Amino acid sequence: MARRESGGEAGKGTTSRTDVMRRRLVDAVIGSRAAPLTVVQGPAGLGKSVLLDQVAQTAGRSQVLRITSTDQLAAYARPTNYPDDELPDLILIDDIGGVTTPAILDVHSRGPRVVVATRNPLTAVSSGMLLDGSAHIISTEDLLLTSNEVTQLASKRKIQISADEAADLHLATDGWPAMVDAALRLRRPDEPVMHRRLHELINQFVREEVLATVPGDELAKLTMTAALPQFDAHLLAATLADLTDYTEPDAALLIEHWSAAGWVIRATSAHYWRMPQPVRQNLLTELGIKHPSRRVELVDRAVRTLVQGNRTSEALPYLVEASQDVVSDVLREQENQLGTDASWALLPSVKSLADDDLVNHPALLLVAAISALLQPADLATFKLRLTQAEAVVDRSSLNASLLTLHSLQIMLARFEGAIDRAREVERSGRTFIDAATEEQRRECATRLAFFNHQVGASRLAEGDLSSAEAAFRLARTLAHHNQAHWYLAASEVLLAYTAFQNGDLPVAARMTESATALIRRSGWSHLQFTDHLYLTQGLLDLEYGRGHRATALLHRAQDRLEFDVEPPAARLAAAWSALGMLLADPVSAEHALLLCGSEFATNKLPYNRFLTAIARAQTYLVHNDPKAALAELDGVEAPSGHEAYLAITRARAQLVADAVDQAELEVAAAEQKPDLSMTIRADLHAIAAECALRRGHDALPAFRRLLASIERTGARRPILLLPQLSHAIATGVLTPPNSGRSAGLVAEIVALRRANVDGMPGLSERETEILTALAGSDTLASTAKRLYVSSNTLKTITRAVYRKLGVADRHSAVSIARTLGLLPPA
Repeated sequence: MARRESGGEAGKGTTSRTDVMRRRLVDAVIGSRAAPLTVVQGPAGLGKSVLLDQVAQTAGRSQVLRITSTDQLAAYARPTNYPDDELPDLILIDDIGGVTTPAILDVHSRGPRVVVATRNPLTAVSSGMLLDGSAHIISTEDLLLTSNEVTQLASKRKIQISADEAADLHLATDGWPAMVDAALRLRRPDEPVMHRRLHELINQFVREEVLATVPGDELAKLTMTAALPQFDAHLLAATLADLTDYTEPDAALLIEHWSAAGWVIRATSAHYWRMPQPVRQNLLTELGIKHPSRRVELVDRAVRTLVQGNRTSEALPYLVEASQDVVSDVLREQENQLGTDASWALLPSVKSLADDDLVNHPALLLVAAISALLQPADLATFKLRLTQAEAVVDRSSLNASLLTLHSLQIMLARFEGAIDRAREVERSGRTFIDAATEEQRRECATRLAFFNHQVGASRLAEGDLSSAEAAFRLARTLAHHNQAHWYLAASEVLLAYTAFQNGDLPVAARMTESATALIRRSGWSHLQFTDHLYLTQGLLDLEYGRGHRATALLHRAQDRLEFDVEPPAARLAAAWSALGMLLADPVSAEHALLLCGSEFATNKLPYNRFLTAIARAQTYLVHNDPKAALAELDGVEAPSGHEAYLAITRARAQLVADAVDQAELEVAAAEQKPDLSMTIRADLHAIAAECALRRGHDALPAFRRLLASIERTGARRPILLLPQLSHAIATGVLTPPNSGRSAGLVAEIVALRRANVDGMPGLSERETEILTALAGSDTLASTAKRLYVSSNTLKTITRAVYRKLGVADRHSAVSIARTLGLLPPA
C-alpha cells in the first residue's frame, strides 16, 4: 500500500541531494494560489523528488499520500482501499515510469490536490488547464538553482567557496541541482571547484541520464542547434535548413516541445531560447568530434541571418564563436549603427566578452567602455577600455570609432573634474571633424550628435550657458533626424536644465515634458541621466513657489544621482539650499551641504565650484548665520555671465544681517550688467522692493518692474523668499493690476505661503476628480451626471474642495489649484 505521511520522509531522489529549501517552488505547489494539479517535469537530477519531500514536510498536518509505483497507483484507484471520506489532502506521485494519462486523470478526479513528478511531459495537461488555473507546470528552468541558492547550499553544508567560485560553478552547471550537489560533495580545497573529473562526470550524466532517450533524428537537430548560444524560431529554422525544410512556425512548435522536455530554457534576451550549459557543452563536444567545422558554419549562418534581418545589434553573442570574416563584416556594419538605439542592446552582452575578443576591435572596446558605466559603474574598466581603444583606433581620418573615443574621453575628463583636459580632447576631435568630407560627416551623424552633446555638457560645466544651449540644440537636431532617441532624450534633459539656468522657464517646462514622454515610452525612467530631469522639474516647482512638490522631485533626483558617474552634486546642492530658504527647512539645507564635498570630483568643474559656494552660503542663511554666508562668498569668482547671481546671494545675506544699504548697493550694481535673464531680473527687482519697504521708501517702482518680469516667467519664488515683500502683497499694501496675468497674485501668494508652511491641501481621489471637472466648461449639473453623483453630493464635495483651498468660488478654486500644481496649467 502507498505510504501515508504527515510531514513526510525522504523521497527516492538519488541523483539530486540538494537540501536548500525551495520556498518559491513549495509555495507554487501548496500555497494559497496553487493549482489542483501540479506537474513537476524535467530531466533527471533536477531535484523533483527532493521538492516533493519539501512539499510533504511543509504540508504540516495535512494527510499526504506518496505514490512511487504503478501498483500503489492502482491500489489508490480502488475505492475500497480509500473511501471518499478517508481521501488524503495531498497526493504526491513520484516519477513513476509508464504511468498513463487516464491513471493520472482518475487520481485527479477523486478530489485531492495532486502533484506529479515526471521526466516526460504529461499529455493530460492541456493549455486550457494551464490557462484556467486548474493545472500548473514547474519546468526545468524553475528547478534550476539560482546563484544565490548555490551559495546558500554551500553555506548550509559548511563548504568554503568564494563568490567567484560560486559564480563559476553556477555558470558551468546552470544551477542543475545534481551537478551542483556533486561539485560541492567532491570539493577539494587545493583544486578548482570545476575540476577535470567533475567535468567528465557531468558529461557522462548528461549523456546517460538526459540525452540517452532522445530519438536519433531529434538528437541530430539538438546537436546542430547547440552551435548557437541562443536562438529564436527564425534562427532555428535557418539552422536546421540542411536537415529539413523547416518554416518559422514549425520551428516555434519544436521549441515548445524541447522546452516541455527540459532540453531548452528561456535566455535572458527577450524572445530567445538557449540550452542549459551542461547539455549544450555535451552536444558541442559531439558536434566537434563528428563535424569539426560545422559549429563555425552554423554560427556564421546565424550571424548573417540576423544582419540580413536588420538585427545586427542582436548578433554580438555569436561573434566570439563566428569566423573572422563574419566578425569583420559585422563590425564594419556596427561602425555605422553604434550610437543608435539598437546599439544599446549590445551593452549587457559585451560584458561577457573576454579581453582577447575585444583587444583588436575598437568598436567593441568602446561598447565595452560604455557597458562599464552601467550600474554598478566600473570607472577603472571604463578608463582601461578607452586606453585600449586609443591604441588601436584608426586615426587616418574621421570615423565612427575615433569620434566616439573623443566623446568618451571628454566625458572621462569631466568625471575627474579636469575641464582643461576636456577642452584639449574637444579641440583634437574638432580637427578631425573640420578636415572630414561631407560624406564622412553624414556617415558619423549619430556620433556627431554624441560629440556635440559632450561639448554642450562641457560648456555647461564652465557656466557658458549660451554656448551650451547651442551645442545641445545641434545634438538634439542630429539625434532627431537620425532616430537616435537616447541622445535625443539626453540632450533634451540638459537643454531643459540650461534653459532654466538661462531664466527661460516656459522653454524649460516644455523640454522637461517632451523628455519625460520620450523617456517613459522608451523605458529609461530608471537610468541615472534622469537626475537632471528630476532636478529641473524640481527647480521649476521651486521657482513657482511650490516647495513641497519640489521636495519630492529633488529626492528623486538625489536617488538617481547616487548612481551617476557624472553626478550633478553642486547643481542639486544649489537647489536643496534654495528650497531650504523657501521652506525655512534646515533638513533641506543639510542635504545641500552633503553634496558640496570634495568627494564629488565634478564639484571641481568651474560652474559647479561656483554653485557649491552659493549652496553653502544659502545653507548658512537657512541657519540664520549671514556672517558665515558672506565669509563663504568672499573671494568667490563667478564665471562670466553669473556675476549678478553672486550679487543676489550677497544681497540676501546682507538683508538677513539687516545691512539694507549694502544690499541696495549690490542690487544697484548688478542691475547695470548686460544680458540679465528674466529670473535674475525678478530677483533683483524683488530685493530692491524689499529694501525700499524696509527703509520706508516707495516700493512701487521696483514692484512694477518685478511684475513685468514674473509675468514673463510665472515665478513666485523671488517674492516668497522676502518676508516684508510677500507680507506687503498678501495684505494688499502692494497690489497688482485688477486685470492681466498678475491679477490673482495676492491670492496666489497667500495660498503658496500657507502650503509651504502647513503642507499641500489633502484632497481625496473623489475631490481631485471633481476639481479636475471644475476646470472644464461643463455646468455643475452636467458634471454630476457625468460622474454619476447627485447634484447635492456634488455640491457638498465642491464646498469641501473650496474650504481646503481657502476659496469661495469655482474660478478661484481652479486658479489656486493651478498655482499649487494640483491642476495642470491652463
